[in-house]
Amino acid sequence: MALTDSPPTTSNYNITLPEVGKDRNVWGGILASALQDLENEVYAVDTVFGEVSDSVTPSLAYKLDQADTNASTALTNSNTAVAVATKMINASLVGLLSDLDQLETDLASAEATFAASAAALQTLQETADAALADAQAARSAAEAALAAWGGS
Repeated sequence: MALTDSPPTTSNYNITLPEVGKDRNVWGGILASALQDLENEVYAVDTVFGEVSDSVTPSLAYKLDQADTNASTALTNSNTAVAVATKMINASLVGLLSDLDQLETDLASAEATFAASAAALQTLQETADAALADAQAARSAAEAALAAWGGS
């Protein structure tokens, strides 16, 4: 308030106030006028905002209410989308982990099969080496027998 003004007024709306000690017989009228000015200012603001239910114009209050409703709906929808995406990701991760477990099992089985095959191959190699040695010995014996028979 600018109480140093004559007559004093409010600082925001310049509403006239009664002067202390000077407005003995007129302060009621000054207060009534000040209250009317205040009511006019509040009404002007209320008129700008309008009614929340005024969708025809539409009023600022209606637009703000709709924006609030739309924001609330968008928040709900985004929360739902996040929940659905989380479930989808979790399901994918569970499937991926299951596939990894199966691959690990298959790899262990393949390693065991490979080890058994390597052992069988080693045995087969040893048998083949022994058969080769036997064949070479038989050949040498046959050649010696042939030489002995041919020389007699």
